[in-house]
Amino acid sequence: MPNLHIIEAQVHKKLESGGYRVKVSVLDDDIRMYVNGTRVFPPNGEKDWSVQTPGIPNSKDKAVSFDGKSSLWAEYKKACIEAVQEYMRQEKMGSNEDEDMLSLSESEFNKKLMEDIEKLGF
Repeated sequence: MPNLHIIEAQVHKKLESGGYRVKVSVLDDDIRMYVNGTRVFPPNGEKDWSVQTPGIPNSKDKAVSFDGKSSLWAEYKKACIEAVQEYMRQEKMGSNEDEDMLSLSESEFNKKLMEDIEKLGF
């Protein structure tokens, strides 16, 4: 089934817990959404991939929620997992092109992200 949404995901940093923090952009014409802080955990032998949207500190609530049956959530989750898989593949090869991006502050990263989006014509 072809993707219904334009979603880009990029690993922001590796977490001490073994997961990865991912920044996600939904670039549809009718949905413009940038989510910072999605956590992705690879399979550990007992559990499959886990994708968790950002939470609100000291709360069980989530800052971003999705209908788990929607195509948007399925594609969001897939983009996050693929970004982490690519990051892990590059780690194994000993070179990670995203290292420069990881050293940027949040504002520098966001500025670079917006520049890249503008280059794509959005």
